[in-house]
Amino acid sequence: AVKPKLGHLHVSLDHNSWHWVQASEEPIVLQGLAPGEHTVSIDLADATHQVLDHQTLTFVTTNIDSRNTHSH
Repeated sequence: AVKPKLGHLHVSLDHNSWHWVQASEEPIVLQGLAPGEHTVSIDLADATHQVLDHQTLTFVTTNIDSRNTHSH
């Protein structure tokens, strides 16, 4: 839950119209993304959901096939 007078993050993935609220100090972890380019948008918001700052990060994931890895 959002604590009074404290900010939080609005996080959205790949330009979706929905977002989730990240109110903890835990890292944001994205799992199970398909290989390819992705965009994460993060808004810093105050307790009333007013956006104070916005950042966007674009990154590329690859499909790592563990069956093709081996140790020497």
